[in-house]
Amino acid sequence: GDGRSNALVDIAYAVIPLASGKIVVAGFAKTGLKDIDGWEQNEFAVARLNADGSFDTTFGQGGRAHAAPITHSLFGCSAAAVSSDGKVVVGGWGHGMGASNTTGTDYLMARFTSTGTLDTGFGSAGFVTTNFKASTSSMGENDKLMSLALLADGRILAAGELMYAAGSYNNGLASFARYTEAGAPDNTFGGTGMITIDLASMSPPGGQTVFDVNSLVVTSTGGFFAGITAISSFGRNDTAIASLKADGSLDTTFGSKGVLWETKPGTRNNQYL
Repeated sequence: GDGRSNALVDIAYAVIPLASGKIVVAGFAKTGLKDIDGWEQNEFAVARLNADGSFDTTFGQGGRAHAAPITHSLFGCSAAAVSSDGKVVVGGWGHGMGASNTTGTDYLMARFTSTGTLDTGFGSAGFVTTNFKASTSSMGENDKLMSLALLADGRILAAGELMYAAGSYNNGLASFARYTEAGAPDNTFGGTGMITIDLASMSPPGGQTVFDVNSLVVTSTGGFFAGITAISSFGRNDTAIASLKADGSLDTTFGSKGVLWETKPGTRNNQYL
């Protein structure tokens, strides 16, 4: 539990062992509260444990920390990363509220200090939001952060899915964003700090149209590998690994034009990565 009287459910999505033997657990707390637009108003939640499983009381309040985004209502937290100085970055997705109410959902991130307080020097008052603005439709798109990784210089790499609100089975793109250590867009990545890849145009084996980037591995050159689940509306999921360069372009020496597809025989088999 996160220690709040109005917390209904705490859901963990990431467990990160530290070199000290301590353990960071991150996710989100469903509070049961609603914002002014009626969306769920949940919180990022982080706990730090000692090696024996007890709460590390030097972190947050009794080993636990939580924070709700200011401009958005958090729907879920799916990833976390810990920097070399002990700061915890958590990522998920949510819907804008009030003046920030937009169509669709956006990437959301927060950062906590090594002592469990919200790091107000990160982004805007401790939070970062990203809207890929890939659709000109009034229905917009849903941007969902699903994975995080840290570069050696402190920059932050995030990735996930982008699904159009209109169209057949919410056709979408694989999405990636990179930020400075302070949470600003890193414009050396794709020119704006954001890129999308239309994997549906790269001959996915099952004709898939939705792509979840669930894992990231950063290389020594600043490039990275992305683990992807390709999702079909008719019961077949396949997996892929994409290799990208430090500037966000596909490494076309890897696989087929930068993507390696993995399949199983048959039309109804599912794989997840």
